[in-house]
Amino acid sequence: MTGLVASRVYPLVAPQKADYPNVIVHMIFENEDMLLAGASEFAEARVSIECRAKDATTANTLAERVKDAFRGIQERTVSGCIASIRKEGTDVSDFTDDASVFRRILDFYVWWRKAA
Repeated sequence: MTGLVASRVYPLVAPQKADYPNVIVHMIFENEDMLLAGASEFAEARVSIECRAKDATTANTLAERVKDAFRGIQERTVSGCIASIRKEGTDVSDFTDDASVFRRILDFYVWWRKAA
């Protein structure tokens, strides 16, 4: 994935003059389940990832690389947390009215807790 976008991964919105292709990450929701004994210590989040490019082929290739990067992450330490990631939900393609930017939007569920 980084071969296509380098460091062009942005939270919420890309800068107005950002180069393509790029990735925008949105957290859709996050919650923590409660058990009879209290908080489960695991948070669940739904994350939406926009893969944007100047052509549909590159947007789709980037989306497939994002899926490959997250595939198989189960109980793995990531940034001081133990996380599991599963592809689920949205997988849709669209483009701007003038067909100058194409995107594919993917949703993932992330379960995580702070590493001990």
